[in-house]
Amino acid sequence: MDEKKKSLRIVYNGGTDGNGKTIAKSQTYSGLIPEATDENLKSAANALAGLCAETMLYAEVSTVQRLK
Repeated sequence: MDEKKKSLRIVYNGGTDGNGKTIAKSQTYSGLIPEATDENLKSAANALAGLCAETMLYAEVSTVQRLK
């Protein structure tokens, strides 16, 4: 296995639609260092969410690894 790429996606509460269903908005941050731990990424997500007007619903990490 070779190259590993990580990205962090933060999903925010964008309000509600006409039916009262939550509208989710997201922001993705890519180019993260592959060695970043879950705790590092959680701290980063909380820090970034603290700078936004919307409330964070959740954060998720994607890792892509190329197979040889």
